[in-house]
Amino acid sequence: MRWSARALATAAAWGVLAAAVAGAQTDELARVADEAYRAGRWREAAAAYAQLARDVPEDGHVWYRLGHARLELGRTDEAIEALERAERRGFLAGRTRFMICRALARSGRTDRALDWLNRAVDGGFQDVDALRDDPDLAPMRGSALFEAALTRAESPVAFLEGGDALDFWVGDWDVYVGETRVGSNRIEKILGGAAVLEHWTSSEGERGESVFYYLPDTGQWRQVWMVHGARVVKEKLGAPVEGGLRFEGSSRMLDGEERPDRTTLTREEDGRVRQRIETSRDGGRTWGVTFDAVYVPRE
Repeated sequence: MRWSARALATAAAWGVLAAAVAGAQTDELARVADEAYRAGRWREAAAAYAQLARDVPEDGHVWYRLGHARLELGRTDEAIEALERAERRGFLAGRTRFMICRALARSGRTDRALDWLNRAVDGGFQDVDALRDDPDLAPMRGSALFEAALTRAESPVAFLEGGDALDFWVGDWDVYVGETRVGSNRIEKILGGAAVLEHWTSSEGERGESVFYYLPDTGQWRQVWMVHGARVVKEKLGAPVEGGLRFEGSSRMLDGEERPDRTTLTREEDGRVRQRIETSRDGGRTWGVTFDAVYVPRE
């Protein structure tokens, strides 16, 4: 049978129309599913997402929400099946694996739940409050594997190479040059150890702030320092030295002059920290010490 050009065009038009209708129906179903999910109408959400999973089976977001709705309805095995489909499709690895952990723990499969918990943390899950408070995880709390996962979620950077390189400097310090107290400094970790903040106040009241941030692709730390009023801005990249780190880069003065600048932080045997700052006026051929101080822990 041969089709005329008009018949072919008509068939193509009907195909486009059918696809458009099907797409509109899917969009409407997705809207209904999302509305039910957000409102916590779990039975309605589960039914809608089950239909969507048949229509768009490669959508990990759909499988995740279907699994979550089923878990809220107490259908743990069906929840795990849907969530594993979401995980295989790469949807929010940390969050999806945590939901699988919850479902397994709720159904009493603690060993498998702990395995998925560690996989969740490996995938970037860092909701420490959920780890501490979610009632589904109660049977696992106190076990060595659970506590190890909790520690990794609290301080994920510390478990990466070089991620703990500034830990020895964290704390509150009085700073001395010789016998003279020249200021105080508070060093704190934030964002799961991804950054370290420095809060410096000299004895004369001058203030300066640094942010040190970790570069996971290189295992290095970078520093940006600024004095009150932007009179001096420093940007430096860290590298390991014996007993600590050296940050080397440049200082930019208020008049725009730039100078090579390096700071070396090392831990002393008695727990104190030494900070040695050097600058160069000849492009790094020679260096002069501008600050050589010892940090003493504050009582």
